[in-house]
Amino acid sequence: MKTDGYRSGFLKRTLLSGLNKRSKAELLPFIPLGSAIPKIIHQTYPNRTLPAAIDENIKRIRERNPEWEYRFYDDDDIVAFIADHYGTQVLRYYERLNPRYGAARADLFRYLLIYKVGGMYLDIKSSLEYKLDKVIRDDDLFLLSNWNIKPEENFYGGGIHFELAHIAEGEYQQWHIAAAQGHPFLRAVIGNVLANIDTYNPGLHGVGKGGVLRLTGPIAYTLAIHPLLPHHKHRFVHSRDELGLRYSIYAGNPAASHKTIFKTHYSNLDESIAILGFSGRVIASLLFVVKKLYKLLSGNA
Repeated sequence: MKTDGYRSGFLKRTLLSGLNKRSKAELLPFIPLGSAIPKIIHQTYPNRTLPAAIDENIKRIRERNPEWEYRFYDDDDIVAFIADHYGTQVLRYYERLNPRYGAARADLFRYLLIYKVGGMYLDIKSSLEYKLDKVIRDDDLFLLSNWNIKPEENFYGGGIHFELAHIAEGEYQQWHIAAAQGHPFLRAVIGNVLANIDTYNPGLHGVGKGGVLRLTGPIAYTLAIHPLLPHHKHRFVHSRDELGLRYSIYAGNPAASHKTIFKTHYSNLDESIAILGFSGRVIASLLFVVKKLYKLLSGNA
């Protein structure tokens, strides 16, 4: 049974009291802020056996941006990168994320990667329609995008979550991240996510897609960055119109949805996102029972 839904105000307030309230940024090395976004494109996939459409997409990206270095990471590369640049303590946080939730692990890795190296991270299902040299300025340090918010645009209403009610345009997209290395936004995001892993309990914070959005994904990303906007240089851009980014090469073809390229898509999972110890499992079981009783007694079952 999925626990993504939080219809009652009581459950929402309970959820908000836990995640995205603390930081573990002290576990990170300090990386000085770079002076520009390095010309590096980063993408990840669990292994190096790529679906044909993904392979063709990578070729197009590279051909369109010959001046940019292209770096690809599989699961083994990710573990090696985190161990080499952040050490065993941060690697343990990564490994505490349930490996069946590849999306959550990829979220944490992209933040660690761009904080350390800088460049343009792009989801493996996403693509570029413009040359990056034409749309990224020499003085850019961090690019931020909201989902399309005009009724006539695709994804209208996307990125709206109750945790982000104070942000009119909703979440900041993190299927693409373009930043100089060492940007304070990403240090804050990583600190937020590491603390979330310590705090997370599926009985409170959900599983499946909703849980990932809160624990490691765009909700966590947005809540860490938003208070820092007045303090650090950044530029808001329209990801499609100004950067030429395409969310999914599978858009418009339901039979070939990007969900089909992963053996288990996170939106279909109903298990804990973080690996819990014995006490965490006991608390989760009790919380599931309490929540079920509350719904029965309140008539929301």
